[in-house]
Amino acid sequence: MEVNSFIFPAPKCEYTEKNFKELIWVPVYKSKQIKQLGVQSANQSKRPSTQQDFYFEESNYDQDVDENVIVHKSPPRLLNKYKSNNVKTLLSNKNQNRLYESLANVCLTSTPNEKIQHPRCNKLPIRHLKQMTQQDEEEIEIIKKIPCAFINNQSKQTLVYFHSNGEDLYQAYELMWRIGNSLKLNILGVEYPGYGIYKGDPNEQTILEDADHIMNYLINTKKVEESNIMICGRSIGSGPACYIASKYRPFMLILISPFLSIQQLVEHKLGKLFSVLIKERFPNYKHISEVQCPIYILHGQSDNMIPLSHALKLQRLCKCKCKLTTPYHMTHATFNLQQDLIIPLLRFMMS
Repeated sequence: MEVNSFIFPAPKCEYTEKNFKELIWVPVYKSKQIKQLGVQSANQSKRPSTQQDFYFEESNYDQDVDENVIVHKSPPRLLNKYKSNNVKTLLSNKNQNRLYESLANVCLTSTPNEKIQHPRCNKLPIRHLKQMTQQDEEEIEIIKKIPCAFINNQSKQTLVYFHSNGEDLYQAYELMWRIGNSLKLNILGVEYPGYGIYKGDPNEQTILEDADHIMNYLINTKKVEESNIMICGRSIGSGPACYIASKYRPFMLILISPFLSIQQLVEHKLGKLFSVLIKERFPNYKHISEVQCPIYILHGQSDNMIPLSHALKLQRLCKCKCKLTTPYHMTHATFNLQQDLIIPLLRFMMS
C-alpha cells in the first residue's frame, strides 16, 4: 500500500457527479453474462486487419524529431478534413498554449487576446454511453461502474485518454478538452481506482482490467471500430495505454512522457538496490514491441522526472512506424500543446 501511495499519489477529490457534467459511468458486467449482451470477454482475439499500407515519408520540419521509419498497415484517414492548409494555419498562430502539471492539478494559460468557446460555458446533459431498459437491468448483473469523462465532439473517432498520476479525471479535463477540440475527436477519459470518486486501491491489475473493459465497451457495445480509436497515455497513463494498444489494433498510440517500466524508473531515481525490492509494474518495454499501429511519442529533454533515455529506448523497441518528438524546453510538467503535440501529430498522420 505504501508503494502504491508512492506510485499513485492521488490528489484530494475535487469533483462530484453534480459538478462534473461530462461524467459517465461505464458498467462492468459479470463475465458469465457478457455473451448474453453481445459483448466479448477481455481475452478476445485480434481482428484481421483490413487497413491499407501506411507509408512514411521523412520530413525536416523539426530538428528535435527522431524518426524510426518502418512500413506498417494503417491508413492516414482518421482526420481526412485536416489538409496542409490547416497545418499552416496552426503554424501561423502565435497564440500558443502551455500546460503545467503539478502533483495536484493541471492548469492552462493562454495569451490575453485568445478567445476560447469552452463547453463548460454552456453545459448540456451528457447521456450515459449505454441506455438499457428496465428489463435489461433485471436480467444482468453489474459488478461495478467505471467513472469516465466523455467529451462529445460529434465524431466517428474516439480518443481514449489515460491521465498522469498526479491528477484525477476532473483536473485532467482541460487538457482532454483541448486535445479533442484541436483534433475534432470524441474523448473518453478513464479514471483510476482510488482517484476522484472511484473507490478502490490503485494497482496495476485493476487499472489494466478497467482499460480492457473500456475497450470492449467501445468496440462491442458502442460498435466503434478499432481503426477509429486512438489511445493516449501521459506519464503513468502510458502503462495502460501501451498494454491496450498491444492487445488491440487502434488507429494510433500516443505517449506523453512515457517510461520503460516502474521498476526501471525507480532504479533511475533511487538506485538498483532499492529497485529490486519493487515489483515490476507496467512493463511498457514489453508491450510496445507488440503494438501493431503507428506510435507518436512526446518526451521533453528537460524532463527531470522520467529521463529522455526511456523514450529513446521505447522508440528502438517499436516494430512499427514510430515518431519521437523531443522539445528542448519541455519538462515533465510543461509543454506547448500546439507546437509540441498537435501540429507534429497532424503531420505524422498525414505523412
